[in-house]
Amino acid sequence: MKLCRARLFPYRLPLVRRLSTARGQLRERRGWLLELQTDSGEVGRGDACPFPGDENPGAPGDGFGMESFSACGEGLEVLAARLMGRGLSEAQAFLDSSEGAAPDAPAARFALDCALSELAALSAGSSVASWLAQAQGHGARGRLAVSALVSGGGEEEIVAEAAGLGRAGYQTFKLKVGGRPLDEDLGRVKALRGALGPEAKLRLDANAAYSPGEACALLAELEGLDIELVEQPVAPGDVEGLARVRAESPVPIAADEALV
Repeated sequence: MKLCRARLFPYRLPLVRRLSTARGQLRERRGWLLELQTDSGEVGRGDACPFPGDENPGAPGDGFGMESFSACGEGLEVLAARLMGRGLSEAQAFLDSSEGAAPDAPAARFALDCALSELAALSAGSSVASWLAQAQGHGARGRLAVSALVSGGGEEEIVAEAAGLGRAGYQTFKLKVGGRPLDEDLGRVKALRGALGPEAKLRLDANAAYSPGEACALLAELEGLDIELVEQPVAPGDVEGLARVRAESPVPIAADEALV
C-alpha cells in the first residue's frame, strides 16, 4: 500500500458568536481539509485550521505560534508531495522527522498526522480511536469529557452562556481574559464563577496579554475563586517573567505559546 494522491480543499466557517481574545476578535475560522489516497483506494483525512496570523507566505503567524492560512496551504502541498510513492510506515517516519524540516507549520503537520493515522487504522481494520489506544496497550474509550469555551464579552453575556453550557452537561469551563482593564477581567471571572457554582472547574487563557506585574496583580485577586489554571499570562519570549509569575501566583500557571 503506497500513497498515490493528495487533495486539498480550503474552507471558511463563520462563528456563531464572535470570540474575543487578547489579540482581537475572531469571527471566522479558515482552514484546509486534506485527503491522502493509497494505490489500493483507501482515503485518510486530516484538518489543518491554524489561528489567524500574518498572511505573508512562510510567516509564523501573529503570536499564537501557528502558521498563517496561506502558509499552511503551501506547507501542506510541499509535505504531501514528498509523501507520494511512500508506504505508510515510510510516510510516518518522514512525518516524525518533518518537524525539523517544517518547524513553522504545526497545523499542516497535524493534518498529515491525522490522515496517516486514519490510513493506518483502515489497514488494520479498526477505528482510529481503537488503533491509537491499542498502540498504547489500552482499549478505546466510549466517552471523553471535554471543556467548554465561554465566548461572552460582558458579565451578563457570560452568565447567560454559562447557564446554557451547564445545562448541556459541561463541568470544565475556559474564559479568555486580557485586552481589557484588569478590574473588568476580574469582574468577568467573578461573574462566571458565581454562575457556575463552586463545583465546576474554571480555567483562564490570557494569550500573553499581561506584563508580569499586571499578571501578578490579577492572579492575587483570583486566589479565592478556585481557578484551576491560567494559560500564558505573559509574552511567549518572556521566560523570566513567566517564572516570576509562577513563583508569586496563588493560581497554577500553564505555558502555551511559550512552548512553541
